[in-house]
Order: sequence, then structure tokens, then C-alpha cells
Amino acid sequence: MGIDVIPALAVKELVCGSCLIGDEATPVNGVLCEISGTVSDAILRGLQIDCLQSGTDSSSLLDIKGGDTGSNNADHIVAVQARPTHLSTGTLNEFFGLFALPTNSGGTITKTYSIYASDPLGAGTSTNAYGVYIEPITHGGTTNFNIYSDGGYNWMSGDTEMTRNTSGATRPVLKVHQDHASNTEIALDVTQDGAADGIQLTHTNATGYGLDITHAGTSQYAGIRSVNSTTSGHSAWFEKNVASSSQPAVYMIQNHTSGGQPVLTLDQDDTSEGFIDFVGTDTGAIATSTTNSDASVTVELNGTKYKVPLYTV
Repeated sequence: MGIDVIPALAVKELVCGSCLIGDEATPVNGVLCEISGTVSDAILRGLQIDCLQSGTDSSSLLDIKGGDTGSNNADHIVAVQARPTHLSTGTLNEFFGLFALPTNSGGTITKTYSIYASDPLGAGTSTNAYGVYIEPITHGGTTNFNIYSDGGYNWMSGDTEMTRNTSGATRPVLKVHQDHASNTEIALDVTQDGAADGIQLTHTNATGYGLDITHAGTSQYAGIRSVNSTTSGHSAWFEKNVASSSQPAVYMIQNHTSGGQPVLTLDQDDTSEGFIDFVGTDTGAIATSTTNSDASVTVELNGTKYKVPLYTV
């Protein structure tokens, strides 16, 4: 190595290098490690820090402090910058910009963090603050992932927003896929303890559907199932609030011309109640023999509209 390895317990403090940057435009290296020659079949470390502490105080194996001073404007400050470069013409199996491998070979650790980002300190103001910021990853020849979690449990507390501002995308903004056929857990679980809606869909495009459910399997029972366990709520509520509309509030269609089932089936177990409660303003307009009906229902068959009279029970 370019720097000799000195036992950490042999000295109280080891200063490998220090620098004072004035108005120089060229970078100044506080610690410079250069390795020449070829190393084969071995683990190569440019800089290795071995430090053990046996007391009760907190320890930091590498503590980097520094910054700027005065009143001059600067573009940026980077505490740690990793710039590994693959210069060989051969194939490299894995390439890491940062690799964290905490190891517990002793007692109990209450919490282990491979990477921990704290809230910025100090009395100064940051216009925008990011715990983790990732630029678009695009150099993958086959796939590109900004974040990839290979299993396990992921937990996010607080608000989460997903937005795509680019056109020509070939993937959805959010995709939830339960890909194990024998797993009986649901793919998406939404619990709302507040007074607002559980899920709100706002569709602003002239084409497409706000919610599009497609059956891909052969044993699904229903595309939508709503179970209401309260005495004052509805299992389903459809409302349309637009003037001069050319479409109905609810549209049901049976596309197969043969072998189909009824478009709508109603099952009422309470025989004291009716199947449908019609609420409208058309009353007393239909005459049948010598008695006028109390209301009517409009039914359309093959483009022709008919009024069905209703009578008070």
C-alpha cells in the first residue's frame, strides 16, 4: 500500500495528512494513496482502517470534518466522494460505488443501520433538503433500477408521492405484483383511519378509465367486491355531476353474443324490502286503463325508449 498500516492502539491519534487550500484552482490531496504494479488473486485495499475500542464511549472509525469559511460563494462541498473506475478490458462481476457490511460478532445490538441519513444540523437554511437523492439510472444495457430491494420487508413512514414528468414511458408509475401463485395474502392493503376517502382517483385525460380491472385468470369470482358492515353506509355509491352529459352514470355491457349471463343480477334476502328503490320526478304521467300510475321508469330497448308505469303499494 501507499500508506503503512500502523496499529490503532499504538498511538492516540494518527494524522495521515493535512492541507490548507487557499485560492489554488487545483485539487490538493490530504491523503494520497498510489498503488503501482499488478495484484492478482488477492484483495486489494487502497486504505484500510483498523480500530478497536473497549470503553463505553461512542466511537467513529472515520470522522470527516471540514467545510468552507469566509464570505466567498462555492458550488458544492462533498464529504465523501467515491469514484471507482473500471479500466480493464475484461469482465467485472460486480461494481460498487459504496458497499456497507456491518458485522456483529459479539453481543446484542439494539439497532443496526447499514446506511443512516440524519436531518441536517445547524441554524442555516437549505432551500431543498434531501435525505437520499438519486439521479435517473440509464446506463444499464438490460434493466435500470433507481432503487432495487431484493425481498424482505420495506417500511415507509410519512408521506410518499410518486410522479413521472417524462413522456414515452413504457411502465406504470406504480406496479404492485403478487407473483407467487400459492400466496394467499392480498397484493395491496389500504387502511384509512381518518375521515377522508381511502383511495381517490382523479382522471384528467379524455381517454382511458379511472379504474380498469382486467381478469387474467380463470377462477376469479368478481372484478370488484364491496362489503359494508355499517348500518349507515353504502356498499357502492355512483354519482355523476355534469350537465349535458352523453354517457350514463353507470354502464354495464355483456359483450358475448352467446353463452353469456344476465348483465345484472339482484339478490334480496329481506322479503320486506324491494329489489330497487327508484327516486325520480316523473309522477302521474302514465295512464293504464282507468287508473293513472304514481311514477314511471324509462327503459330503452334497441334504441327505443319505453316508460314502465309504477303504482303505490
